[in-house]
Amino acid sequence: MGVSQTALLVRAWLLVNVAIVILFVPWLPNFIEHWTVKPGWIPPVTEQAVLSLVWQLIAMGAWRAQSIFLRVVPLGIVITCAVGVIWKDSSQHRYSGLLVGYFFIPAIVLGLISLAVPLFVPRYLVFAAVGLPIVVAVALDKWVRRPVVLALAIMAIEMQGVQSVYRQTDDLNGTDLRRDFRLDVLARELERWVRPGDEIVFESLFWYLPFEYYNRTAIQPRLQIRSPLDTFLAVADRGGYAVIPESLKWIYFDDPEILKCYAHRVWWVTVKSSSNAKGLSAEDWEQTFTFIKGEMAVSLFTLKVKAAPTHTCPPVKS
Repeated sequence: MGVSQTALLVRAWLLVNVAIVILFVPWLPNFIEHWTVKPGWIPPVTEQAVLSLVWQLIAMGAWRAQSIFLRVVPLGIVITCAVGVIWKDSSQHRYSGLLVGYFFIPAIVLGLISLAVPLFVPRYLVFAAVGLPIVVAVALDKWVRRPVVLALAIMAIEMQGVQSVYRQTDDLNGTDLRRDFRLDVLARELERWVRPGDEIVFESLFWYLPFEYYNRTAIQPRLQIRSPLDTFLAVADRGGYAVIPESLKWIYFDDPEILKCYAHRVWWVTVKSSSNAKGLSAEDWEQTFTFIKGEMAVSLFTLKVKAAPTHTCPPVKS
């Protein structure tokens, strides 16, 4: 009976994993493309970054500001606990290996891939960091009869990480977007100022997507594309553009002249440092207002009465 049950479990395990592989096959071309095209904003992986990974996920602090010893200690503790959990596991199926692998397998795989393509970003492993306190807790439960003092010490470190996230001082990538660029405030101000028929324009998808989360106006923002529109639309289902529904493909434009067809007032949103580099001609548009919050700026451009589109306007979308 035991042999047949084991065989049944193995078949079920194989079936589930084959199904997972099949479901990921459509993603394979994009995976190969990301493997061959190196992202320029991710630095090459370093030994210090790897050794500081556990510290950064637990304390949520700027690891470069800490001594190397302090950064390595949490990693050593976690590895010791992981080895102990597996070593002390005497159960039939040894499920502790799955628990330990929940963090270490993604971390090791990402580290190895990063040797060829820079992809070692701590926030990519936040989902796996949930396994760290569980591994330590299981180890303490097995080793120490009264692990209250050690548990409180670990909780104190975790609380430091929680406070860092709450205060927006953690060093994970993306924190500066929430803390410094304040798109939430920008969205609230635009909600007060916009009128029916206005247009909101972004120069970059990097700012468009988070703004959409905070956008409470009745206006669908538009996105300027630097490449020819026909060329872009052929690959508009890749990267971050894939989260924009097919029904909203009309928001893309490559020629600012097209804005004359839809609105007499355009709110142009960009980074403060490049607020002067607009795609609207000063001959046709008058900049009447500018609001700066954090590192973002939004400028209101009003179409001059004499200005008219230089080409045929496409049908109005909604």
